[in-house]
Amino acid sequence: MPGFTEAAATLTESERLWLQQQNNTLRVGIAEVPPQQAYLNEHGKLEGLAIEYLDAVEAALGVEFERVLAPSYGDMMRMARAREIDIVYAASRTAERETFLSFTSPYNYVSNNIFVRAGDEPLNSLALFSGERFAVTEGSAVSEYVHTHYPDINLVKARSSAEAFNMLTAGQVRGAAATAASAYKYAYEAGLHNVALSGSLGYDYAISMAGRNDWPVLTGILQKALDSLSSAQIETIQARWSSPSDSARVDLAQLREYLLVGALSIGLLVLTGLFLWNRMLQREVAQRRQAEARLEFLAYHDVTTGLLNRSGFLQALERCECQQGGCGLVLLGLDEFRVKNELWGQQTGNEILHCMGVRLKSVLPEPLALARIGGDVFAILFTLDANEFEKCTVEDNPLPQGHESGRGERAQLSAFAERLLEEVRCPMQLSDNSRQVISATCGGVVMSDGQERVTLCLQQAEVALKYAKREQRGGFMLYNASMWQDDTSSLRWTEQLLLAIKSGQLFLEYQPQLDLQRHRVVGFEALVRWLHPERGRVPPGEFISHAEQSGLISALGEWVLKEACRQACTWRMQGLDFDYVAVNVSVRQFVDADFARKVLRVLEETGLPAHCLELEITETLFMNEYDSVCETLHSLSRHGIRFSIDDFGTGFSSLLYLKQLPVETIKLAQEFVLDITGDASSRQIVSAATQLGHSLGMRVIAEGVEDEAVEQVLQDLNCDVVQGYLYSKPVPVSEVSADWMQRLALQSRAVTVTRHLPELS
Repeated sequence: MPGFTEAAATLTESERLWLQQQNNTLRVGIAEVPPQQAYLNEHGKLEGLAIEYLDAVEAALGVEFERVLAPSYGDMMRMARAREIDIVYAASRTAERETFLSFTSPYNYVSNNIFVRAGDEPLNSLALFSGERFAVTEGSAVSEYVHTHYPDINLVKARSSAEAFNMLTAGQVRGAAATAASAYKYAYEAGLHNVALSGSLGYDYAISMAGRNDWPVLTGILQKALDSLSSAQIETIQARWSSPSDSARVDLAQLREYLLVGALSIGLLVLTGLFLWNRMLQREVAQRRQAEARLEFLAYHDVTTGLLNRSGFLQALERCECQQGGCGLVLLGLDEFRVKNELWGQQTGNEILHCMGVRLKSVLPEPLALARIGGDVFAILFTLDANEFEKCTVEDNPLPQGHESGRGERAQLSAFAERLLEEVRCPMQLSDNSRQVISATCGGVVMSDGQERVTLCLQQAEVALKYAKREQRGGFMLYNASMWQDDTSSLRWTEQLLLAIKSGQLFLEYQPQLDLQRHRVVGFEALVRWLHPERGRVPPGEFISHAEQSGLISALGEWVLKEACRQACTWRMQGLDFDYVAVNVSVRQFVDADFARKVLRVLEETGLPAHCLELEITETLFMNEYDSVCETLHSLSRHGIRFSIDDFGTGFSSLLYLKQLPVETIKLAQEFVLDITGDASSRQIVSAATQLGHSLGMRVIAEGVEDEAVEQVLQDLNCDVVQGYLYSKPVPVSEVSADWMQRLALQSRAVTVTRHLPELS
């Protein structure tokens, strides 16, 4: 990029070697996405925000990709699927695209809106377009989103946004989807004045670079190149392309021509015509100015909440002047909003965001800026009052060690954030008269005179928020330098885990489950393991927690499900006699709208019969949206898939869901089983749970069986199935065989016979 000294990306030796082996033959697909992302200027050269990011990545890596210009965005995606290109320069992550692409972190965010013809009924939600024709750009993420979430809409796929707007103005479709910048470009520059903004689409573009998913090392290299870009580079790129160009100027030459024609006309007819023309022109200019003002507003504001968006907030940060004590920057992120959005639906999620914006505006004491800068993240910039510093004591607001300087500012910021969290936790009443309690977490930073560039301040606040969500959910944490190091370490963990999922570092071990009455191995629980090439065997508790924090838990869960089903099918073909393989399913994985389809697709691909798969779920799954969870359970159960409730007794135990849901097994929590011989209360809990399960026609599994005394108690209590180190630890696939299973069965039978020998004598 002109004007910058590019910082080289830090690559590992293997990554540098891989990049050299490509010998500059990596192909990057590019399609015109005017007016901001990519377009051909008057000299036939590509320009735009995404192009500048691509230039910067090439400079950081010291390579030049082969640029392949596609006829349209949809054609570019078809080329990526066919492996005719290796990199996509700008794309949003979708489930369909993840089947052939792997994505970096987003480098830009763009809101999508609904447009209708001016004068038509304003339909401000996609749900209102059921049965109507609706135009989207072919191959776009919006096209996949609408098709998946609103199947009743009659989608019309246009080759470009310009074609979509032409269809709209011609009455061929009822509505069209586009960004504000695209509307500015295609509607008003082309003179299509009968186009009106109707509402938010409910789906924003999070634009990333993407590489072939069969080359995971490529995506890692692209991510490191993006991470190496300086704050100055990012700030300059965003500033250059953050606002739409002026396209509503009056054409003075044309106006003079009309005036000349009018002057040559005669009599009253000419004067009347000139008068009418002038009035019409005034109305047209007024309409254009209103449209321009509206679209410029959209360029810097969030449609859902009416607050500033990320671009608008960055401008506010640039303009702010920190006087006296300086300014405080607080980011507020709603807890588990993604899960709630999946459960309650996009429309309810948007209403929650809107209500939260209204609430924040009503309780904040005239902030310098208030914005929604991400999906569920709000940003508040306010002035710190130096007169209040002495009132904010260290005892009332303890600070991290090493932050004695600036104590008053930091204490005031902490007090402000705590008051903000208290307001957020107040119940919120929605339009359907339901009351929702939304919790949030805050991270913040003090901005004072001499503070580094504003983009760095925002990054520091984002790191503090991320750290708080992991370490102190529901509370507030102030940024310190150790968080940045920890965040960098967490990012490395995330990159390594993503690589492990895609490059064969993960494997499964299986722990057998034995029937106490039939003395037979009836099933296996699949347990994921990670053999890191440098760190060796990584404990599951450590990397699974990283997967949950980073959002990779769904990808990890899908890999485990597919591998377990594949192995179970192999064992069946080898003649092993068992009933099922059990796989744990996370809450985030289960509430995915596509979860049932993914499970059935895995069964179809691996050839495992549905009745041979048991999904282990936790009781917390039923705490948010019972109806949605129940529908998914019944849908899969109708295909023959069995379900068990893991760690039964430690969560939201309810006879209601036990009675109504298609659950065949309850799995007793290990902590109760371990203490069953020495703790009377644990024995009573196990006894009651076993009786409850049997009364409802369910099997009862006890895990954590480590000695014969525990087995004896479980047999006395009529427990059905046992699992634990008394029989076998989790073992690799290589140890599982028919002979091994037979030995376990004989061992179990021998223990039972030995225990009853005195009675027989």
